[in-house]
Amino acid sequence: MHCQPVAQCSGCGAGLAITQSECVETRQEIDIPPIKAYVTEYQRMAITCQCGQRQLAQRLKSFLVYLNITHVLPYARLTQLMNDLFDIQICKRSIENALEETATKAMSVYHQIMTLIKQCKWVGSDETGCRVEGKRWWQWTWQSDLGSYYAIDQRRGYNVVKTHFGEDYQGTLCHDCWSAHNNTVAKSGHQQCHPHIQRDLIFLVKTYKCRWAYALNAFLLASQKARDRIFSEGV
Repeated sequence: MHCQPVAQCSGCGAGLAITQSECVETRQEIDIPPIKAYVTEYQRMAITCQCGQRQLAQRLKSFLVYLNITHVLPYARLTQLMNDLFDIQICKRSIENALEETATKAMSVYHQIMTLIKQCKWVGSDETGCRVEGKRWWQWTWQSDLGSYYAIDQRRGYNVVKTHFGEDYQGTLCHDCWSAHNNTVAKSGHQQCHPHIQRDLIFLVKTYKCRWAYALNAFLLASQKARDRIFSEGV
């Protein structure tokens, strides 16, 4: 687009020939076109195979799930965004339905992630408090070099481990010594993670001036700095 000057000189008032203009500056402006929602009626069709399996047409709810899970948009902000950008009124339950349906379809993926994690020689496990509708729940985590698995549960006991992690792990489990983790089956044994060991060592140093605790803590810090070299290929 050419932005032409006025056809008359602001100094002397003489007429200016637009055909004699030259480009003295170039700039690009990026804009977003008006967002408008197009409403299309879809009639869900179903076909029953001779084997008895009923095939349903796919429903598109990925946008809501993407904004809620990937961008951590809560229900209130998500409903406001849909209204502001697309003039679409959506209720909390519609979002919940989309999330629940997606979670059900993703169960096989969850199992695949956990299978990959348990193939490693070591796995780290932990649990931490979180809020679900104002109530205290627990977020459980199992992770290795191949992936991370998260689970939200009201319980903090060993039954959660049985449900998600199982009782057949062949490697070494690293954790904070919470009873549920201590009781987890790990054929190659258990190992307490450094931060929890160091927490007790620092207490001994500050409270009792314990030289042994100071020396052990220094050793752990040095081993952490050397970790990349210790576990690098060819060493």
